[in-house]
Amino acid sequence: MKFIFTTAFLTMALTSHAATMKIKNTSKIGFEITKYKVAQVVAGSFKEFTGTVTVENNEMKTVNVTIQAKSIDTGSEKRDEHLRSGDFFDVSKEGNKTITFISNKKVAIAESFKLPGTLKMKGKEKNVTLDVKKIGENKFQGSTVINKDDFGLAWNRPLEKSAWESLKSSLKGFAGNIIGNMVTVKVNIDLN
Repeated sequence: MKFIFTTAFLTMALTSHAATMKIKNTSKIGFEITKYKVAQVVAGSFKEFTGTVTVENNEMKTVNVTIQAKSIDTGSEKRDEHLRSGDFFDVSKEGNKTITFISNKKVAIAESFKLPGTLKMKGKEKNVTLDVKKIGENKFQGSTVINKDDFGLAWNRPLEKSAWESLKSSLKGFAGNIIGNMVTVKVNIDLN
């Protein structure tokens, strides 16, 4: 009887053990936004980030990610410098140096699941939900769409009249600015 109880207790202790894993540097945190002036989607990523994910009983218990805003990379140094400036991320100010995502809600890990959390950027916090897919052992893809203006990244310029005239009939709800407001955030996370 004692042996059965001890075995059951050990099994419970092992299966309820929480494991905190680090986000590997092979992971990617990126984004896409439409630039209407040249009718293209601009993609970029952040090269410097750290994070941890705590898993317990096949649930994500906590997720903490910190991104260095200055590490933004869109493949154009001139554009990246503009994005680091006061018009966008304003990375020279202490409170703007990092972007964080924190989730403290237990979520069951499945083939696909939703991960709610708080995104903080330029001193502004918003609740966001990532649509996540498990793509392998400790490997996940996630995406969400945010409005850049909600985070104080509101710099824009109206399109020239001729460009606006050629686009407005095909773009419903488009305000006629050079840069779209909606940003698709895409992550590929590899844990160890």
